[in-house]
Parts: sequence; structure tokens; C-alpha cells
Amino acid sequence: QALAHLDLLKKEGRKGPSIVVCPKSLIFNWLREIKKFTPHLQGVSYTGPKRFALLEKLDEYDIILTTYGTLRRDTDKLVKENFLYAILDEGQAIKNPESQVSRAAFRLPGTHRFALTGTPIENSVKDLWSIMNFVMPGYLGERSQFEDRFEKPLARGDAPELQRRLVRRLKPVVLRRLKEEVAE
Repeated sequence: QALAHLDLLKKEGRKGPSIVVCPKSLIFNWLREIKKFTPHLQGVSYTGPKRFALLEKLDEYDIILTTYGTLRRDTDKLVKENFLYAILDEGQAIKNPESQVSRAAFRLPGTHRFALTGTPIENSVKDLWSIMNFVMPGYLGERSQFEDRFEKPLARGDAPELQRRLVRRLKPVVLRRLKEEVAE
């Protein structure tokens, strides 16, 4: 779906590279899927020791693929770029908002932002706050506000109305698909 969206943007004449941050094990999957489903989009892997040579020509590509580790190490270089979209694949990688990789992701420039994840909550609703802070900074309030308003009460349990309130707040911005809804 992310590739289809980026493909549509290019067909509409939108210019500029987008960045996809994902685990290292998925870089080649992304490159393969770009080639298979959107062959006219130019993807490149911004990883490894020779990656700095790409900095001068990122605008020649439609999709820049990098890893969470590279994002953390190269934050100061990547925040100087102008990305059309910033996309996190396996977005739960930034579940701890205090981690270096999360802080780097929060700084990543992108006119638009997506987070793709099958597990938006692995440990607590704090994970969800962190992902949403990347996608829509401030939407769930400041970290301390969210902690007091949602995280602590939900961790204590027995707060069904509070849980429903959070679900209602997220419903307009979270696309949730169940396995049976996904095409084979």
C-alpha cells in the first residue's frame, strides 16, 4: 500500500525522494517489491560504508531505504534532507520514546509520515504514543500528559471507558486490518 501511494504521487507529478526506515533484514524485500510492483520508481539502499556518496544525489531516487541503526548514526545528515514522505516499517522499533533511534525518527523530516506495524503495542500504550508522536507529533499530547492521562491508569487495569476513549481518538488515523481482510 505504501508503494502504491508513492507510485500515485509520482504519477501526479509530485517530486522529491521519500525515505523508508526498516530493519536491515527488510531492505532487500523493499528493493524487490519496488522492482516488482512499481518498476518505474527508483529505489536505493542507503546503508553500508559507501552510503555517504549517495548524500549528494538522493534527489535522483524516489525511495531511499535505510535501517534504524543507520538512521540513528546518520541523524545529523538525514535531517538536512527534504523528504516527501518519511515511512517507518516495523514502526514498533521506536516503541521507547527515550531511545536514540526514536529521537532520531522524531527528527526525521518528511512532509508526510507513515508508520507501518503489525504490533503497535508490544509492552504498553507508551509504545503507541511513541509511534503516534512520529506520525502526528502532539496528537496524543505531550509524553507526560499521555502518561498521566492514559498509560498509568490503563496499566492499573479496569479502565474500559478510558480504553474506549483512546480507541476513539485513534480510529481516524489508524488503519487496522485483520488477517481475514487481507487478500491472499
